[in-house]
Amino acid sequence: MDEYENLGELKRELAKRLVTARTQLGMDKVLEEVKKALESNGFHVKVLEFKSTWRSLVGTSETSFSIPFEVGLFWDPVYNLPFIPGTSIKGAVRMAFAQLLAKRLNMVGTTNQVKDSRVSSEVARVFGEGGERGHAGLVGFVDAYPIKYDERLLDPDVVTPHYQDAKNELEAQPIPNVFIAMSRGITFRTMLFYVPPEGIPGRRESKKHTLKVVDNIGDNSGQADIFRGNLAYQIKDPERLDPDTIPLLDLSVLYAFAMGVGAKTSVGYSRFEVIKYE
Repeated sequence: MDEYENLGELKRELAKRLVTARTQLGMDKVLEEVKKALESNGFHVKVLEFKSTWRSLVGTSETSFSIPFEVGLFWDPVYNLPFIPGTSIKGAVRMAFAQLLAKRLNMVGTTNQVKDSRVSSEVARVFGEGGERGHAGLVGFVDAYPIKYDERLLDPDVVTPHYQDAKNELEAQPIPNVFIAMSRGITFRTMLFYVPPEGIPGRRESKKHTLKVVDNIGDNSGQADIFRGNLAYQIKDPERLDPDTIPLLDLSVLYAFAMGVGAKTSVGYSRFEVIKYE
């Protein structure tokens, strides 16, 4: 500490070392094993890859990185990599599903769209609900890990609070605070796994609630939950991507990543482009 003039200089030096470190990824085999395990337990699996369009912040209240930088980040100590929890992805997709369903029901402009019984019952059917009469959902998401990146995995960033200890404008004092974010151009891989219409072998309760699955994109596929096949072709050719014919759960996945999964989405952070969904 003596070789640094102040804490800010120490943070900047630590940030520099973190962002310039070369990181080995190697998560392909791990995720493939997870896929095999899900399929062996009766789930159907769709592989999803998405690329960050700008810096990403997920887990700002986590202890990882928050001690030196005051802003946390989800970090896996085993694989030594940042990640996006499957629960965070599921939460974002769940909210997108509710909003898109309300729109399809022509509820735009009304209050409490998400709490409307027509919406909440469908959301509970697909994603599950808690409580004494709750039940597990029909879909889940695996934690998303980086599988490749353009330049680097981490970036230094700065937030400048003005009123940390100020009681009025005259006492405002901008103090730049360095923190670490995930870089632009990182490709993550996760998996959406779901209970098939025939249920899970050996689990009777899995047949009580089922997804509406379609094998082809067509005029009536917009009334379904999920497309069994590959949506990559439609994603790569936006002119062929008709929202009204995309099953609602699939559309919710695309919408959620475009709107953002994580913090500071309103200023462009934590937004992603889906590049593979099959």
